[in-house]
Amino acid sequence: MPLSRERLEAELTALEAQLPQIEDGSDRHDVLAAFARVANPVLDQAAPEDYAYAVDRVQAMLAARGLVLEDDGVG
Repeated sequence: MPLSRERLEAELTALEAQLPQIEDGSDRHDVLAAFARVANPVLDQAAPEDYAYAVDRVQAMLAARGLVLEDDGVG
C-alpha cells in the first residue's frame, strides 16, 4: 500500500537526517550505495502520483551534499 503524502514527507525528512551518518567515513561510491539501500524502500512505497516528487527530493538531498549522481543518458 502506498504511503500517504504526509507519511512520505516524514520518511523523506528522516532519510535526509540519516545522510550525514551514511556519509561519514565512506568514499563517494560507498555513500551512494548505502544511501540507495535506505532510500529505495521509501521510493518504492511512494504513491504513483508522488513518485516524481520523492525522486526529486532524494536527488536534491544528494546534490545539497555534493553527491550528484552521474547522468546515465536515460531521458
